[in-house]
Amino acid sequence: MPNRKYGPWSNGRGWPRRVCVRTSEWRYDRNVRFEGEDVALESEEADPCLIHTNSDPKEEKNLFENPEYLAVAQDLEAKLQDWLEDGVEPSSMPPPPKPSR
Repeated sequence: MPNRKYGPWSNGRGWPRRVCVRTSEWRYDRNVRFEGEDVALESEEADPCLIHTNSDPKEEKNLFENPEYLAVAQDLEAKLQDWLEDGVEPSSMPPPPKPSR
C-alpha cells in the first residue's frame, strides 16, 4: 500500500486500487477496487484514463471519452479484465533478493 503514509483522501474515503495496461503505443488505467469493493467501468469511481504515449509522451491528455478511440479503450479494458481474472496477487510482497557478491 504505497499511499498508506498519505492517509485517506480529503473526503475521508480510502485510497483506490488502480490497474494499468501498457502497450508500445498506449497506456490505459482505471480504478478496479475502492474501499474494498470492486469498481465497474461504468462507475464514477472507475476514473478511466487512455493515453496515446507516442503523441503525448508527458501523458497529459486523457482520450478515454473520445469516441474515435473507443475500440482501443475496449481492447485494453478486455486485456485488463483478463489480467484481473487470471492474476494472482500475493497478500504481501516478498523481500527483494540479496545482492550477490
